Formats: sequence, C-alpha cells, structure tokens
Amino acid sequence: MGCYRELDKIPSVKNTILTIGTFDGLHLGHQKILNKITNESNELNLKSVLITFDPKPSSILFKKKNDTLTPIKIKIKKIEKAGIDIILILKFDKKFSKITADEFLRDFILIFKPKKIIIGYNHGFGKNRMGDVKFLKSNSKKFNFDLEVVSQIKKKLIEFSSTEIRNNIKNGKIDKASNIIGNNYNFYAKRISGKGFGKKIGFPTINFKNFFENQLIPKNGVYFTKIKLFDKYELFDDKQFYSMTNIGFRPTINDNVFQMESHIISDDFVKLNNNQFNIEFIKRIRNEIRFSSLDNLKLQLEKDKKLCLKFIKNLSN
Repeated sequence: MGCYRELDKIPSVKNTILTIGTFDGLHLGHQKILNKITNESNELNLKSVLITFDPKPSSILFKKKNDTLTPIKIKIKKIEKAGIDIILILKFDKKFSKITADEFLRDFILIFKPKKIIIGYNHGFGKNRMGDVKFLKSNSKKFNFDLEVVSQIKKKLIEFSSTEIRNNIKNGKIDKASNIIGNNYNFYAKRISGKGFGKKIGFPTINFKNFFENQLIPKNGVYFTKIKLFDKYELFDDKQFYSMTNIGFRPTINDNVFQMESHIISDDFVKLNNNQFNIEFIKRIRNEIRFSSLDNLKLQLEKDKKLCLKFIKNLSN
C-alpha cells in the first residue's frame, strides 16, 4: 500500500499486524521479525505495518554521526521487498524524543487498530524507551491486541545487534559483521575524479565517496570487494565486478588526504562507466602500510591481487 511520512496520508486500515524498530542493518534478527510479520499477515488476512524512524534515534539522542548501516532509502526498498504493506517513517528529533510511551501508543500504534504486535525482545519506544515488552503486555488486554516477542538469535556467542555490526566494521572485522547481517556489508558510493596515480603503477582505480552522507565507512585498510551497479536504490546483480578496495591515506606517496578507491580485478574496468555503485565488502586483506618505494608498493599490490584471485576461485567452487 505504500510508504508514508505523514499520518493523514495513510489510507484508513483496520485489522493489522504491526512491528516497530529502527531496523538499521536489517540483520538476521530483523529479518526474523520481517518474516514473522509477513507470514502471519498472510495467514491471518491482516495488513502488515512497520513503523520506523528517520534519522535513527541514536544520531539525535547520542549525537552519533556517520555510523548508519542501511541508509533510509535502501531500507525502504528492502522492507518493501520483504512484503510489508504499510511503512510509516517518523521524523525523529529532540521534540519527538520527548513523546511518552503512552502518547506513542495512542498516536502512532493504535491508529492502525492492530490485532497483533510483533516486537524484538529488546526494543523500546517513547521517552527513555519506556515502551518496552512489559509496557505492551500491560496494554494488550485494554486495547485488544496480541503480543508476540521475538527472542534473541543465539549462534556461537554472536550478539545479533546493529551495535555489534558497527563495532565489527569499525574494527575491520568484516567477516563477523557479515555473519550478523546475513550477507556482506554494502557501502553505497558515488564516483569522483582521482589523480590517476594507480594507473601509473599498473593498478587503475575508481575513486569514490559516500553516496549517502552518514553511512559507516569500514576501518582503513585493503579489502577484497565486489562492485555492483545500482540505480534508483536498486542493485543490479547481473552487473558486478570483483575488486580490491583501499580505504585510507596512501602513506607511501605521502598524500595525507583520505581516499577510497577500488581496482577491478578483470578486464571489465572500462565497462564500469556508472557514477554510482555499491561496494560489497567481502574480506579484509591487510592494514595500510607505508612502503619504502613505489616498486615495493607495486609488489605488495600484486600479492594482494593474487590473494583476491584465490578468493574468487574459492567462491566459484
């Protein structure tokens, strides 16, 4: 039925099944909730509703910047693909943060006349996150809705949370982050002009910056990656190129300017003419290193490339 930012634009609905959350990263725990709500909406013949926030609350409450995992426009696309009927995006600011749990329930939840609410075990809405599981349980009989709490996923002592994903990405632990997300971390990029240094040493690169301003950039270093084209916030899986990506300051050439650049590991480099694309981070190879000469840098890049080719071969088997 659509995605809405204004309550008066939402069509009149009743008999819904509803969930609430930030859903940053759309990790396996989030996916479990989405699967439950879409499956049960079909079984019970209810419209599915998801309430989320933009910007994410932590950016306002704790002034956390540049740590978004899934930009809002990408998040909407993914939630729609999951089969959710109605998405309500609430603008989160200082004023909104003062809304009590009772007010939130009255103004943003009960308007959908939910027959059932499905919520993560640790979610809380309203001022001081008082709208938690206990709060919803205490109101379920009064407002005639069932409550289902989705328990924490437990797998080899891994904490399935957006915070854990961010910590892993910031520390270069891309593999661990991917295990929680359920797929590789996707960074959305915009092509920019470079100085052509890579081309001079036999490793032409595509220079890029954030497509979405506040998306989390992985820790400085060299990564095995995959480039996918995207347009209108949709990825094209049939147009993808394995690559190795460097994030950092290129210490060997004393550039001292933060750079992000990717070298495509094939002859398809010339085919990538798009100005916007996605960098899928698969594996971290090494830290940035200051080499004594450009020849030594080139030798290391050859080693990095051989390692990436080995990874590609393993993925193909």
